[in-house]
Amino acid sequence: DTYWVNGNRYCRECVIYCDYCEDYVLADNASWVESVDSYVCDDCIDDRFTYCEHCSEYYPDGEAMYLEHYNYGVCDNCLERYYIQCDECGEYFLRSEMHFDDITQQNYCEDCYEDEEVDE
Repeated sequence: DTYWVNGNRYCRECVIYCDYCEDYVLADNASWVESVDSYVCDDCIDDRFTYCEHCSEYYPDGEAMYLEHYNYGVCDNCLERYYIQCDECGEYFLRSEMHFDDITQQNYCEDCYEDEEVDE
């Protein structure tokens, strides 16, 4: 069996089928992605996946979130496990960086917590 990739013919061992772009690519240009249990080409990983900084895996963009404040992405599981959403600004922050206000019963990031203290 031979497969055509970029106008060249290759054997089965040299190519991988990517379910995302639905095309054959050179095996060197694809990686196994645990979260989807299949090989994905590098272009699709770049365009359609987010790398989770905590568990070191790639996830489809709908199953991960990019956190602007930290300039990296996290999967939904790690987001729930390690982060809390600020009740004031709506951004996600590491649990260790959050402040819980006993009076308002809300979680605040450092900036919103300082603003809240000034307002009191």
